[in-house]
Amino acid sequence: MNKKFEPDEMDYAILQKVQEDGRISYRSLSREIPLSTPVIIERIRRMEDVGIIKRFTVDIDHGKLGFSVKAILSMSIDNKDPATDIFDRILSIPEVLDCWRVTGNDDYVLRVIARSMSHLDEVLFKLCVFGKTNTSIILSEGQDLDIKKIMG
Repeated sequence: MNKKFEPDEMDYAILQKVQEDGRISYRSLSREIPLSTPVIIERIRRMEDVGIIKRFTVDIDHGKLGFSVKAILSMSIDNKDPATDIFDRILSIPEVLDCWRVTGNDDYVLRVIARSMSHLDEVLFKLCVFGKTNTSIILSEGQDLDIKKIMG
């Protein structure tokens, strides 16, 4: 799509509902948002086409799967060569849920899960080959982004 897309209030309402329930049907959306089902479908497709909606996913409660330890790690790597495959190697560790390359004192920030503190220690051991890590255990989690709040 070559045209620049500017989401309007209805698009933000759709995004809010889809974020709350990624499995909501188009028909249910049209009951909650004053647009017809075909218009809702077209708006969602347009937001997918321009990359606003990247994917529909499942929010897994890792704690209920036995991964009760969650942590954020900041990492300073030894090799500063951007052509290395460190990013892919970090993401290949199953306990690493997210990995971001960042600016500032650290090179990467990771979100990891583990079954126990000793399991977390094993994960840290796998990661220490890349460089120095600083670990913060997550004690509680906030809510997802509320689109209504950021749009005023």
